[in-house]
Amino acid sequence: MGRHKEAKAKLALVMTSLFVALYLAEFIVFFWDTRFVRTRENIARQSGIPFDTRTLLEVIDDLQTKGIEAYPIVPPSLVVDFNGIGKSNPGLFSLGGVSRKATVYCNESGEYAIYESDEHGFTALCT
Repeated sequence: MGRHKEAKAKLALVMTSLFVALYLAEFIVFFWDTRFVRTRENIARQSGIPFDTRTLLEVIDDLQTKGIEAYPIVPPSLVVDFNGIGKSNPGLFSLGGVSRKATVYCNESGEYAIYESDEHGFTALCT
């Protein structure tokens, strides 16, 4: 009986250690990633390159204030995670975005990529 309790204690110690190590790694990656983004902003600022610090939703709000109907891009992974578009249509997946509307993509170069989608909701030109 003593060996059984000892083995359980060792297993609990290993599992707790793994759990703490994984959360610590997640914490480090999160703050490293945030620091990386801030570093890109600082490098752009030091180089005299404009860098848009607005969020995706702020960009969409600003466009809509100017009278431009704009929508965010919906990555397929988001739809797959929820098993389709809605509860009434499980398993129904959209391949494109909103058709013939301004679509706000990402901010990889210091400014948001905004494009007008075609009649199927795809980008007509990819640069």
